[in-house]
Amino acid sequence: MNMIEINVGRKDFEEFGRRIGLSERLIKRELDFFATEQPLAKELIGRSFLSEGLKRSYWLSYNYRRATLTFA
Repeated sequence: MNMIEINVGRKDFEEFGRRIGLSERLIKRELDFFATEQPLAKELIGRSFLSEGLKRSYWLSYNYRRATLTFA
């Protein structure tokens, strides 16, 4: 089975925001918020009942998704 890689980034979310009628200011504010590391996210992952390995995987996934919003 061939896997098709789809890269979704900030530009895609900006375009989506425009298409649903959000202002440029609101789009930027929300994407900037989600692209910024949230200390509470790390705390919640750390306090979860996940195994240490899963906590690490979850944290890496969170950071990867956050990083996709920092690239134009």
